[in-house]
Amino acid sequence: MPRVSVVITALNADSMIAETLDSILAQEFRDLEAIVVDGGSTDRTIDVVSRYAAPVRLLAGQRLTKSAGRNVGIRSASGEYIALVDADDSWLPGKLARQLEHFERSPSLEWVYSDCFVVDGRSRHVASTWSARNHLYSGHILERLLFDCFVPSPTPVIRRKVFDEVGFYDESFLRHEPEDWDMWMRIAARYPVGVVQEPLARLRVHPSSLTAREDLWLTAEGALAVVRRAFERNPGLSEELRVRVVSHWHRCLGSGLLRAGRTREARELLSHAIEQGPLDPGSYIMWASTWLGDSVLRSLNRTVVNRVVRLKRSIPGLSSRGR
Repeated sequence: MPRVSVVITALNADSMIAETLDSILAQEFRDLEAIVVDGGSTDRTIDVVSRYAAPVRLLAGQRLTKSAGRNVGIRSASGEYIALVDADDSWLPGKLARQLEHFERSPSLEWVYSDCFVVDGRSRHVASTWSARNHLYSGHILERLLFDCFVPSPTPVIRRKVFDEVGFYDESFLRHEPEDWDMWMRIAARYPVGVVQEPLARLRVHPSSLTAREDLWLTAEGALAVVRRAFERNPGLSEELRVRVVSHWHRCLGSGLLRAGRTREARELLSHAIEQGPLDPGSYIMWASTWLGDSVLRSLNRTVVNRVVRLKRSIPGLSSRGR
């Protein structure tokens, strides 16, 4: 029985899945299995994966959502630990070894994540580290996760028993609702987390990904839906916290729509931000800017919005990243 089960969800990933599998098989830690769950590919993904022998296993069938694919892989896993990775991401050779060392040093931990490199999907050059824009918190992180999904998806290693206790991925999620963020918050509500503060994976950002192609308004709806579910599951969280979180996301998502020139939709979200957080000056400035013309907005994209971000960061309680 392998100690670690790596679950990979794949859909039309024939140009990338080999790189992902090769990075898993190149791990310094060798006691693992790799379970590829194909979600109904119409390209050569199944052919590529079929060339690999054990410890790679292929589970292919009907079309599956990402959540359903994750669940199929977790249920078929035999390892003590579950590691999750998408078919367009990859790992550095020491990833599992470093994270399992962290478990050994802190045996009470049930999950550990790490920093990662953000890779341009076209050039394959490293654009940055995840931690360059996100603070990586450890310990009890639920409240911080409500403000920012700072756990990069290809990095967590989770004890298998955790899924028996918190449940599996929610298969009712729509495509634009971030299922990984929802899972991290479900786990964080029960267990503290450990973090390895060094890049151990590569997260690929490319224009063909579902995230890159998602409409900004649907992204906003998905984020707010996940936040609402988190508060419904955790009635002990305060109303004051709920108001701050909802205002935060309306403000952040509204600013994204403003930068995209979608002023009417931005105005709607920013109006909700003002209703929830009437003491935030940044929301008023961005809301007012939605009434200006396109030429002024193009200038605002480079000046006022950036100044608003700096303003929010300078006032306690108004930071736009991970509270």
